[in-house]
Amino acid sequence: MNLDAGDPRLAFETWRREIGPLHYAFQYGEATFIILNNVDPFVRGHHRGGERGYVGRIGDARLHFVRNVLRHVPREHLVVVSMHIPLVTYEDPTHPSDNTTNAAILLEILSRRPNTVSFSGHSHTTEHHYLRPARGLHAARPHHHHVLTAACGSWWSGPADTVGVPQSVSRDGTPRGQE
Repeated sequence: MNLDAGDPRLAFETWRREIGPLHYAFQYGEATFIILNNVDPFVRGHHRGGERGYVGRIGDARLHFVRNVLRHVPREHLVVVSMHIPLVTYEDPTHPSDNTTNAAILLEILSRRPNTVSFSGHSHTTEHHYLRPARGLHAARPHHHHVLTAACGSWWSGPADTVGVPQSVSRDGTPRGQE
């Protein structure tokens, strides 16, 4: 993400050019995978000091995309949603750059489905959340949201191992490259 882009619509142009779309869906067997970019950048210069230049948010167009995809998916199929910023995190469940600020809307959409799960990263920790009505889910069973640590662990930092590679143990103690 280019935080120096003068227009937030241009913040992901390199990603689009080199990797592809910011959101997409595909099916594998009886599972539908929905990949969403939920990193919503600010316009350069329009955030206060100490903020990271983005918030976790699923834009209206992406929410419309999710609704439209699910219109074509049998109700009993598994729906897997993956995104960068967690729907919620234990680290600071109120910080808008570490949580998806409008997660309740996505959970409401998923409430109509009996088999859902979601995954995210961002925090370099491993967390399991079982989201219920207090978070916007209105379903018989809780929605499982799994926050996965990064392959780099804690940003390739920390003391070096015997061959000189930083140990990079994640903040929650998860070794680099494991979950």
